[in-house]
Amino acid sequence: MGLPQYANLRNAIRGTCHAWCDAQNYSDPFCKDGVWWAFPPGGVIPVQIKAVMGEMSHCDVKIGPVTLSLFPDGSLADGSLADGSLAGGLAIKGNRFGGAERSCTVSSTL
Repeated sequence: MGLPQYANLRNAIRGTCHAWCDAQNYSDPFCKDGVWWAFPPGGVIPVQIKAVMGEMSHCDVKIGPVTLSLFPDGSLADGSLADGSLAGGLAIKGNRFGGAERSCTVSSTL
């Protein structure tokens, strides 16, 4: 089975969020002011997904010829080589979980 394919980034983020929620038994995910929320299993108060997702909870998706690794909250996951050099594509700098700044590589098969 190939990577999930989406028409645009908005749909890729929504699909990644919903897939993570299904796998973790969270329900009714929604986005408010750019922040994704969902109800935990048996919960009655929604929680921010970025507060409960794990550091390894990202998944690869395709948007046209571009492959991205997204977290369920819509942020980009680290996709570069450990030494910070590029494996190819566009480097996007970020500091997702604190600590040293990391790069994310967006690769294209054009």
